[in-house]
Amino acid sequence: MKTVSVIGLGNRGTEYMGFLKSFHSKKVSLHSLCDIRQQALDDIAPKFGIPKERQYLSTKEFFAKGVISDALIISTQDASHYEITKDALNTGYHFILLEKPVSGTKEEYLELRDLAEEKKATLIICHVLRYSNYYSKIKEIIQSGQIGD
Repeated sequence: MKTVSVIGLGNRGTEYMGFLKSFHSKKVSLHSLCDIRQQALDDIAPKFGIPKERQYLSTKEFFAKGVISDALIISTQDASHYEITKDALNTGYHFILLEKPVSGTKEEYLELRDLAEEKKATLIICHVLRYSNYYSKIKEIIQSGQIGD
């Protein structure tokens, strides 16, 4: 069974966790969680059976353990994506799902792309909200002509 760690326990991080638990629990298990909010860890970890020793309040503490799972999901605040992803790649993670945006600059994006290639890592950028229900509803309303052209 493959293991996944999650950094960032906001809506997106917990959605990914729920999806893995509901649809892929025979192939994947959640290994560890990292969030800067103790309350988030206290609220979410028990729901997914993550013990205290696999909960981290900082990425520094998390990455200090080395590679502790087969894959990593990074779903933190946008401004932190570049540094956390760079740390993940340099730690040795080879399978990373990163919420968009990759970074705020083209240079940082290119640096992460090159680093992922150098480390032979798979870095997947996720754009899941593009397919969420509220975007579908907005499209439906626009196409109906209800608010004009």
